[in-house]
Amino acid sequence: MKYAGLDIGTSTISGVLLDAERGTCLNAITHPNSAHNPKNKAWQDPEEVYRICLKILAQLSEGFGQPDAVGLTGQMHGVLYVDARGEAASPLFSWQDSQGDLPYRAGRTYAEDLTDLTGYPMATGFGLTTHYYHLQQNQVPMEAASLATIPDYIAMRLCGLAEPITHLSMAHSLGLFNLAGGHYDLEALQAAGISQGILPPVASGEAIVGRTGEGVPVAIAIGDNQASFLGSVQPGSDVLLNIGTGSQISVLSPAILDLPPLETRPYLRGEYLLVGSALCGGSAYNLLRDFFNQVLRELGGVVPQDLYAHMAAQGEKAYGECHPLAVDTRFMGTRTDPNIRGAIKAIGTDNFTPGSLVAGFLAGMVGELKGFYDRLPEDLRVSEGITGSGNAIRRNALLRRMVADQFGKPLSIPEDREEAAMGAARHAGRLLHI
Repeated sequence: MKYAGLDIGTSTISGVLLDAERGTCLNAITHPNSAHNPKNKAWQDPEEVYRICLKILAQLSEGFGQPDAVGLTGQMHGVLYVDARGEAASPLFSWQDSQGDLPYRAGRTYAEDLTDLTGYPMATGFGLTTHYYHLQQNQVPMEAASLATIPDYIAMRLCGLAEPITHLSMAHSLGLFNLAGGHYDLEALQAAGISQGILPPVASGEAIVGRTGEGVPVAIAIGDNQASFLGSVQPGSDVLLNIGTGSQISVLSPAILDLPPLETRPYLRGEYLLVGSALCGGSAYNLLRDFFNQVLRELGGVVPQDLYAHMAAQGEKAYGECHPLAVDTRFMGTRTDPNIRGAIKAIGTDNFTPGSLVAGFLAGMVGELKGFYDRLPEDLRVSEGITGSGNAIRRNALLRRMVADQFGKPLSIPEDREEAAMGAARHAGRLLHI
């Protein structure tokens, strides 16, 4: 059997076709997400997203035939309005939408005002923050019957449904969600003046939401963090490190735990993910590259074509030296304290070198994630190994070595790069065998 998975990202949309018997990828396709609104890049045209998804599904099937099921995942937090026929009544207001940060009243933004009213930490880009802004501005479309995330909307369109149905992972990403109860917080909604009727129904678990015109079952869409975990984690590992531009650690948990700054998110089959996110993450390494680049240019030197390769070579030489630099890479603050800034410490006459800076920055990036891990109870730190994903981990051998050294566990990298799309495909396959 073979299962298709779609990952509807902000800048790209990817699809894979999974051979269930062999566990291998038969086909993988990525297209640019060309649906951005010319007036506002944080908005997208849902119909264009749908057309791209149809194109990818058709290309995936070429030479292989129709998949036995389709799974979906993609960008969370963002929403669009749909009418009573299940058609888009607005653009997709993506997670990048900044209307929630506009000033509202008493010196507070819309997001801050919503936080004060409900007690939930609401940020701009969260679906219900965006909806709250539209309510206050009388900008909710007259024909709007429901809110929907973009993966839920694509599932609707594939199945010809008139109403979206959402998974816990998607509903939680909109905000004002009671995780323990598995439902929206009705008191919080009432305090904010938000009608429960405009929210999509939340499925009690995982399910097939419908079938395409060709009769192919379509699985309920799941969040991209959840899909990446499912598509990445290797046998013996309940821990996923993703280091790209940002970085994140996700750990499987059987229960909701209050371990700030770790966030508990819904996963699958009644389990949860404990997630720690670094705001800077891999972009800290880009910051160092830009620094070296600027120094070379200002001194009239030649900038190597592959500066990253030179940095890696210097970092390898410096790693393991007796007096390493101690680099705090929280250059953009943290989710709980945006005013925190990074630092470079333990500078001596023997270690203030480009190679020591490279090694220190990489070690600091890993160290921030290890700090999240160390907050876990001991029974959640028994994983035999660590799974790694993201371009920074895949491309940087020294970073991989540091992960294994700091965590004291072997690091494995999935063969397939489209982890979220692969997770969506696996999710669809699992539902057919329940």
